[in-house]
Amino acid sequence: MPTVIFEDEALLVLHKPAGLLVHPNGWAEEPLAETLVGWVQAYTQAPAYLAHRLDRATSGLILLGKNEQVARILMESFLRQEVQKKYVAVVRGWPAADVFRVERPLAKDLDGPLQDACTDFRVFSRSTCAFNSTGRYPSSRYSLLWAEPQTGRMHQIRRHLAMQRHYLIGDSKHGDNTQNNYLRQYQGITRMLLHAVELRLPHPEQAGQ
Repeated sequence: MPTVIFEDEALLVLHKPAGLLVHPNGWAEEPLAETLVGWVQAYTQAPAYLAHRLDRATSGLILLGKNEQVARILMESFLRQEVQKKYVAVVRGWPAADVFRVERPLAKDLDGPLQDACTDFRVFSRSTCAFNSTGRYPSSRYSLLWAEPQTGRMHQIRRHLAMQRHYLIGDSKHGDNTQNNYLRQYQGITRMLLHAVELRLPHPEQAGQ
């Protein structure tokens, strides 16, 4: 279940665990009570006003307003790209540069018209593990990345990493499932290794961030 990270009269910031659905949809079977929105409604005894969303497989910070007016202000901040969102990710391989940008358009809702999309990446660390996760090499290389999307497209970080062939570990939709299956079976990695670690934005009712 979620954990409260910050709360005041206007805002609620939660840590969402990986695997928790944000809200009911037509593809999942969870009832409202088993989603993040259902948990928030039980916690606040009021409607839940989401400012943005996280993929089910992604863990980390998610922001809600305490009322409809605050949520509308927050959503406008996201639309105006006033919100800094930062993630940490574990990927296959070693990027050639320590700092790089992927600026490639992405289809809206995965199969719609193309939209501009931009993500900045920075390498925290690189490692080599003495196991063969793909059947091609005697060892496996991984990198820990800092990811900062400058736009907000569906699965943006995951898709931009796939375009670079630095597949996000545990990503069953855009990643390398041969490697994912090996890491699940032999290393116990059962989730996607993407975590929303920071949100920075103007406070809707106070000066500062």
